[in-house]
Amino acid sequence: MKVKCSLKEITEILYEEGVPPAKIVKILTRIGFSEGRVVSMVASITTLCEQRESFNDILARLEKLEKMVMTIGGKQGNGKEAYVHRKVKI
Repeated sequence: MKVKCSLKEITEILYEEGVPPAKIVKILTRIGFSEGRVVSMVASITTLCEQRESFNDILARLEKLEKMVMTIGGKQGNGKEAYVHRKVKI
């Protein structure tokens, strides 16, 4: 059975499964991909995944902050929404 899969897809899968970058290069060069292409792809995938992780971390912090504000802000005596303004370090 033949499966068509790009170098990028293979690299992403291996990285997401926790295979170290050096081992990914070793595996893919054994299969027959050129070392230059593999090293370049591993570097870009590693950077992309790290950015994705930090983005998800920031998103989680913002969601937590939103919940805090929703909990703090209630109704004022006149029925209008009460808001709490603070400088928040993200």
